[in-house]
Amino acid sequence: MIKQSILDTLTDLYPYTPISGDKVPRFLVQMISTYQIHQLNTRYKRVHSFKINYYGASIQACSERALELLLAMEYLTLEDGYIVKSSDMHYEIMEGVLHFNVTYTEFINKVKDSDPIMENLKLSD
Repeated sequence: MIKQSILDTLTDLYPYTPISGDKVPRFLVQMISTYQIHQLNTRYKRVHSFKINYYGASIQACSERALELLLAMEYLTLEDGYIVKSSDMHYEIMEGVLHFNVTYTEFINKVKDSDPIMENLKLSD
């Protein structure tokens, strides 16, 4: 869900820039890691780290995209309307490619299976 929201945000911001392929400029979005921590009872914390690469025509273009992504990727609205806030956003430009890293944290409530309810109880004398 989070990766799809990142793709949707990039498509909205840059409708004429492909996400994948061989053309320049283009974006490439990769999920780097995900981990989950059990918190309390049925509550879990999931942390997703992503790398967004931008293959631009110039260093200047990469720098501009980096500053735009810092603002655009701060909050993501997921498909169910839930909003996640980013953390640990940073970037570097190496060999003409922007490497933008961002982490999102979401909280999950695991649904417990309900125990069957007794329908009838017969007491014997």
